[in-house]
Amino acid sequence: MRLSRAETIARAEREFIAWRGFLTDQAAKGRAELMGSDGWTLAEATSHIARWQDWAAKRIPGILAGERGERLDIEGRNAAWAKEDRGVGFDSALDRMDEAWAELQRAAEGVPDGKWRRSITTAFVANTWEHYEEHLTWRPAG
Repeated sequence: MRLSRAETIARAEREFIAWRGFLTDQAAKGRAELMGSDGWTLAEATSHIARWQDWAAKRIPGILAGERGERLDIEGRNAAWAKEDRGVGFDSALDRMDEAWAELQRAAEGVPDGKWRRSITTAFVANTWEHYEEHLTWRPAG
């Protein structure tokens, strides 16, 4: 089923709240800065999500302007960002993610209904609930 702009944004808002709840619950249990089985701390994974949401917020206007997307080296970009974010504190990462989500939400809300298209949905969804689902499997190593 194809979602409208409003439905997509509403679902992303619900999923963000659930994702953020998972993060803060883990932090309350003292797990935010433990190394996960994926090689990242939960704080680093939070920062990683923020990086991609920031990227998507900047990409949406380009899609609207008809710009061709850059060829993404996702693994390379992830590795570079992971190196930059190694050891980030949870509170800092959470603040960054909240800001990135707000920017992404504003970018999506700024798209007129008649201009919302599959490429925008793809960029938006891939960097919201689909991305959260990838990291909901985080478990402390060991």
